Amino acid sequence: MVIMEEAAFMDPKVFKTVVVPLFGVVNTAVLAISSPDDESNYYSELLELKTKDGESFFEIIRIGLACVSCLDAGKELIGM
Repeated sequence: MVIMEEAAFMDPKVFKTVVVPLFGVVNTAVLAISSPDDESNYYSELLELKTKDGESFFEIIRIGLACVSCLDAGKELIGM
């Protein structure tokens, strides 16, 4: 298991040279945790990565501070 804390701030070279080779090992799991400030970082690019069939490359579980309905309504924070 590979755990990447604050993955949005990881140097892409580290990911490519350390993490990617581990995908060749059977049963490798990667847990990437982060709170990216914006969408212009390598972590966000990885979240959008697709296979040639258009499926997500990674299984992604997003956990945030608000439900989808609240986010859609612009109520990201409690009390807004």
